[in-house]
Amino acid sequence: MRLIVLAIAAALLVAGGVIGALLHYDEDVALAWITPKKKADGQEPPAAPDYRKVNAWLIRGAGSAGRVDVFFIHANDHQSRKTWNGALYSPEDQPLSHLQEVVMPVDAGPFAELGPLWVPSYRQPSLFTRFAGEERADAAAAARDLALGDITSAFQVFLKARDPERPFVVAGYGDGALFAARLLRDIISGDRELRGKLVAAYALGLPLHERTFRPMAC
Repeated sequence: MRLIVLAIAAALLVAGGVIGALLHYDEDVALAWITPKKKADGQEPPAAPDYRKVNAWLIRGAGSAGRVDVFFIHANDHQSRKTWNGALYSPEDQPLSHLQEVVMPVDAGPFAELGPLWVPSYRQPSLFTRFAGEERADAAAAARDLALGDITSAFQVFLKARDPERPFVVAGYGDGALFAARLLRDIISGDRELRGKLVAAYALGLPLHERTFRPMAC
């Protein structure tokens, strides 16, 4: 009986090791699938969007005539291995129809009831930037900074186009939550007038440390 128990225990240990190895292998395969082939150095980024033009926005001021304006940042979905940042509406990423028919109704749709909705397109960073190790940390940071620059530019156009007397909301989902937090920290927290008009901020889908929002505390 004791030998049987030991045999079963040994089998479970082996099975656990195999499963663990497979899970680790799957993780490596997944990372390899989204790792950009080229280094970021010398790679020409896609053309910058001009947010004064309607085609740089997925939604520009559309929705209900509610009491607040909503600036929403959609989640990142750039999976191509060719570039660290995707062009607007890149055919190698999810097609524009996916953003319009799935992402917008599910992620941004609930906010449309609050008032006019503004959703910029942006040069999304590779999904790999979430997992890049020390060797590629600088390239990953540069890709995310490029996307943040786009979103910041879009936010400035949003601020100029809207009625400054109206309150507004900032929201983001997934990586969009991280970018929303950066807007709060880098732009809104240091502007007393903007802080007075911000009625709510929603950072959804990713955990954020509470210190991110300390500058906004009263």
